[in-house]
Parts: sequence; structure tokens; C-alpha cells
Amino acid sequence: MDRVKVNGKFFKKQIDREAIKKEIKRLAAEIDRDMAGSNPLVICVMTGAMFFAADLLREVSTECEITSVRLKSYEGTGSTGHVSIGGMLKRSEIEGRNLLIVEDIVDTGLSLSSFVSELEESAPASIRIAALLSKPDARKYRVKTDYLAFEIPNLFVVGYGLDYDGYGRGLKEIYILDDNQL
Repeated sequence: MDRVKVNGKFFKKQIDREAIKKEIKRLAAEIDRDMAGSNPLVICVMTGAMFFAADLLREVSTECEITSVRLKSYEGTGSTGHVSIGGMLKRSEIEGRNLLIVEDIVDTGLSLSSFVSELEESAPASIRIAALLSKPDARKYRVKTDYLAFEIPNLFVVGYGLDYDGYGRGLKEIYILDDNQL
């Protein structure tokens, strides 16, 4: 489908499933190269990154432990300017570990910069970030992505885990908000 309706708004296809699969394989190879033998703790940022994390980790051959946290900073199509962290890990789970955060999208960078700051207080050996999408034009906080699939314009997107007020996550491709809502 080139155009879908999600929660009353129309979206048009931006990135197809084959392009997503190709980038996931590339990222997995890079993660295997960089993190082989380090037994990283992979932290999936729920709920948006669950599809990306599942597909990515099926391609990664490096042995790793997997967990999740929940970061929330969006309502509707905009950021609230506040980050809530649910399910934060204990210091003993992080200290001395190599961490790989798997995130769906780096927008303003608020969520990830807040989360990384929290993690750094527990003295991990390293922190790396794998992101499906990045919106460099929206960036307000400094965030370094080590593994990035796609840079996109500063437009609202849904699909492949990304949602509009809880809807659209299950779409197999990534869609942008369609200005032509007719």
C-alpha cells in the first residue's frame, strides 16, 4: 500500500520493507564486527523499537543479553518536552557492561540523551546506540548514533513500530504524514 489511514490521518509510504531488511542486515554485520565477544547488554526502547530490535537481533550472531525499558516523550504528533523512563535497570545490571541501546527514532534527541545520562551514572564499560531512523533537522540534544539505518526529513512517521497515538505500529513499512488529507 502506498497510502494508509492511521487513527484518522493519511500517511504515504516513505521506506519499503526490502530497504528496511537490507539496512538491518548491514547494521547487524557492523554490530557483530564491533561487539564480538563482548557479551553486550542490549536494551530495547519500548514500545516503538520492538519490531526493529526483534529483526535486528535475529540477524546479530554475537551472544548478548536482551532487556527493555520504556521511554516516553511524545503525545500525538509532538514532543511533550519531558521524558519518563519506565523499567530502569539496576546499577549492578549495568556496571562494567557493554551496552547497546536499540531505538526506533532519534528525533530531538531528548529521550536518548536523558536515558544515556541515567545509564552513565551506573558506570557501564561502553554505550552504543543503534537506531532505525534519525531526523538530524529536528535535533536539539547531542546524541551519537553508532549504527543508523536511515536519515529522514523532519516529518512525522508511522509504521514498523512507530505510532500515532498508539496506532500504526504494525505496518510493515514506514510512512510519512500526507499533507494531502483528502
